[in-house]
Amino acid sequence: MFGPFNYSKKTLDEIVDMTTVVPLFNSFDPSQLRVIVPHMQIVHMAKGQCLFFEGEAGDYMCFIISGRMEVFKDSVGGKLVSVSTISRGSSIGEMAMIDTYSRSATVIAKEATTTLVLKREHFDQILEADPQTGIVFLKALSRIVCLHLRRTSNQYADICETAGEDANASGLQEQFLVGAIH
Repeated sequence: MFGPFNYSKKTLDEIVDMTTVVPLFNSFDPSQLRVIVPHMQIVHMAKGQCLFFEGEAGDYMCFIISGRMEVFKDSVGGKLVSVSTISRGSSIGEMAMIDTYSRSATVIAKEATTTLVLKREHFDQILEADPQTGIVFLKALSRIVCLHLRRTSNQYADICETAGEDANASGLQEQFLVGAIH
């Protein structure tokens, strides 16, 4: 067992149990989960607490174990627009494991929420120490990012169809960017 956190066996077992509500972890065998969980932290958030703000540096991702979080985008007009609600089993902030760009959305706990947090530096440690587990994890993250991209592309196509052929292309792009969450 390795990892930055010196958890007791009881805490490690608790985190492993928590991962069962997250579909991303379905592709991991128990030995791979035992590599990952010492790198994760349990974080409890109160209703209204901000997980992260759009535009800030991103160096961690979260898995929602219980509760709900609301995702907001800054609109072109400067308003904070709700674009999604995510709940148990969802992940948020996956791109922070892959790139070093700033956060693309603001995420606020809609109710008391429990998350598992994985920092990029700990993800990198997993990749280095156990490349096979790291590859499985990276593939799982890539699938999630691809699903987000497909959903966003579908939303864009729906906006284009709704706007009709006479719509101004730059106006559609602005509308699309407000609605994109990942």
